[in-house]
Amino acid sequence: MPKPIASLERSRDIVKLWMMRILVKFDAARRMLDEERQSGEKVAVFRRLGISRLVEKSDDKAKKEHLLNLLAITLEAMECHASEYTWKTTVETNLRLMGEAFPLSAAEKSILVLAAMLQVDDQLSDTASFGRPQGNVIAQVRSLTGLPVDEVRSALSPQGILSRSRLVDIRGSGSVFDNLRLGREHFRSLVTGRLRFLDQLFAGIVAPARESTLGAADYAHLEPGFDFILRVMTEALKTGRRGVNILLYGPPGTGKTELTRAVAKAASVPLYDVASMDEDGMAVDARVRLSNVASAQHLLKGRKVLLAFDEIDAIFTDGSSFFGKPTTAEQSKAWVNDLLECGPVPTFWVANSIWGMDSAFVRRFDVVVKVKSPPLHRRAEMLAAQCGSMLDAEQIRRIAEVETVTPAVVARAVGVMRRTRCTQGKTLETLLDATLTAQGHRTLRRSVAGHPGDYDPELCNASVDLRALAKGIVASRVGRICLYGPPGTGKTAFGYWLADQLGKPLILKRASDIQSPYIGVMERNLANAFEAAARDGAVLQIDEVDSFLRDRREARQNWEVSQVNELLTQLEACEGVFIASTNLMDGLDPAALRRFDFKVEMGYLLPHQADAMLMKWLRLFQPGAEPSPSVRQRLHGLQTLTPGDFAVVDRQHRIAPFACIDEVLEALSAEAARKAPSRPRRIGFV
Repeated sequence: MPKPIASLERSRDIVKLWMMRILVKFDAARRMLDEERQSGEKVAVFRRLGISRLVEKSDDKAKKEHLLNLLAITLEAMECHASEYTWKTTVETNLRLMGEAFPLSAAEKSILVLAAMLQVDDQLSDTASFGRPQGNVIAQVRSLTGLPVDEVRSALSPQGILSRSRLVDIRGSGSVFDNLRLGREHFRSLVTGRLRFLDQLFAGIVAPARESTLGAADYAHLEPGFDFILRVMTEALKTGRRGVNILLYGPPGTGKTELTRAVAKAASVPLYDVASMDEDGMAVDARVRLSNVASAQHLLKGRKVLLAFDEIDAIFTDGSSFFGKPTTAEQSKAWVNDLLECGPVPTFWVANSIWGMDSAFVRRFDVVVKVKSPPLHRRAEMLAAQCGSMLDAEQIRRIAEVETVTPAVVARAVGVMRRTRCTQGKTLETLLDATLTAQGHRTLRRSVAGHPGDYDPELCNASVDLRALAKGIVASRVGRICLYGPPGTGKTAFGYWLADQLGKPLILKRASDIQSPYIGVMERNLANAFEAAARDGAVLQIDEVDSFLRDRREARQNWEVSQVNELLTQLEACEGVFIASTNLMDGLDPAALRRFDFKVEMGYLLPHQADAMLMKWLRLFQPGAEPSPSVRQRLHGLQTLTPGDFAVVDRQHRIAPFACIDEVLEALSAEAARKAPSRPRRIGFV
């Protein structure tokens, strides 16, 4: 027998055995010899096996067949001593270290090392690229490793530790190189060098979370409460019960991540975060992140720890029903369900939104908690505690009324202020406004703009006595009111005034705040508005309600019906004060109108109200001026004046002051001329 073949036969290098099996059993040798091109990869393979000189002499068909027979005979001889072939001592040492977290069987170890070597060893992977696919991955691995088929099938099972922990990404068809891939590139270190600590192998999978600065008192508004969440997790830690998962979701900045840390702190156990970046600081895709949480479950198994998996939106809601694209989680649904039901480490799953999340996943969570913005009084307390030296009481009250100013937004801005040693409240408001704008929200001023200040219900031409109506609502603390009439008649201002009478804040939503081009989002926004009002004990007012409350009998799309249905549902359940305002009463859904306790028409100013508004304006801007009878007569002739017209004239005067009453009247006439009365003006209350 030629010396190179004899040397190869005596080899005890398991990688060379794998290469020989691919050459012979997968017919890679014939394909390599038949290829006329003398590639560097092919030369390197033959040199690695020590047969490059024999290959050079196989230049005709007979010599090629002779060489192929020699390789087959050599493999037979090697198979007689297959149990003696092994990997390097450093690999065996690494496998023992890995066994502390992953108790792998002998077959699982072989397959894991094979997957790693296929990615690390260039000659092995080049040899595999020439091999013919031999059935599915089970048949390929069996032929390549020599393991019993039952052991291979068990090791490659979706329920096996290799698959569940995503140590190996197992696929069904193609070459063995394609079918057997490491779950993470970093697992290559298993065969490339000596590992001294297990954390070296799993760097970039989990990391210790920092300690929380918050506590139970900061989450008193949660339902279910902080104490209940803590009891669920401590019971799981005590009993070792598997499949304990809590889903936390809510708008960004409401304290979801801090909640996981606060619970761990209260339970006196470490918390680990599942990494969203690899060891090089690069963001990883959703599938790799799922692999990370699976690996983390095995890595932390048996320890008294909690696990937090943040930003899961990109895994559970990244699909598209319109284009038929399943989410990342749905692509591995059985595996994710198993992870939720059998995971050994109690886990928090954190999302900004679960809209579109498969209900089959949702039902597998032990507890689902919507983490909302704290109620108004708590927001004010937090602002006072963090910004008391920068803001006065009025500023704190005003900022607290803006729900989109979440605790995280405040904490970030305050941190910047302290680091720069700035104490000016105006600068803090500027920082908050910049963040709100970037998030797509209204600025602080726009969020609270519109408060009437000196609103007088006597100067509104309403179809009911507004003072009497307010008195009744103050006594009962409930009421559903629909205000309708031309623009500028005081509908929005009435909401602020009524909220003041009740001693409650006003949550004002415009149609643009609620509507969305995406199906279902409008209903969710509407529900969130009612929920926020109930939480803060606020009056809820929705302006331009006609935009989504049209008569369902005229609907052409299903979503037009569903948005009306959602408002009707919310109105039925409303236990506080709700105001809807519209400029267009005609065409509103009759069923919705029946659910309003009062339908109040707000009309154009009556003559005596127009007189009072003019005198009020003159006292403010031209003290001592008195309108002449002719001016009053011309004023009374303006049929479409509203309080809003006087507000416009007010702003005009501040920019370019009027010299006399006649100029004021001309400006009012110009505003009134742009409108046409829709119906004869009433006298008195009807």
